[in-house]
Amino acid sequence: MPHTASRIPMIHAVIAAAGNSSRFGTNKLFVPLAGRPMLCTTLESVCRAPVHKLAVVCRRQDEQKVWACLTASRLQSRVHPLVGAGGATRAESVGNGLKLLIANGAVDSDWVLVHDA
Repeated sequence: MPHTASRIPMIHAVIAAAGNSSRFGTNKLFVPLAGRPMLCTTLESVCRAPVHKLAVVCRRQDEQKVWACLTASRLQSRVHPLVGAGGATRAESVGNGLKLLIANGAVDSDWVLVHDA
């Protein structure tokens, strides 16, 4: 990440959501939990921390559903949401999330929370 010593570190988060939920049998991210997709609960829980930017990395075919969860959770009023492509592995997905944060202004003095959706 680019270095910036003159600013207070920000807190960002990467949510790795690119798995296929093979053990679960269906994509568990969108299974209703208390009447809402499980991903909405995850996003809201992570954003209870003072997160500035939130990068959700997912399968391309799930991007619209992820944006729908972000919109339903009304996180845009306090978090800068980003959605990008996940990878073939969890590590690759997290790496893609970090690259997405860097491309959107994160620097090496910032903190990043990582959560597996």
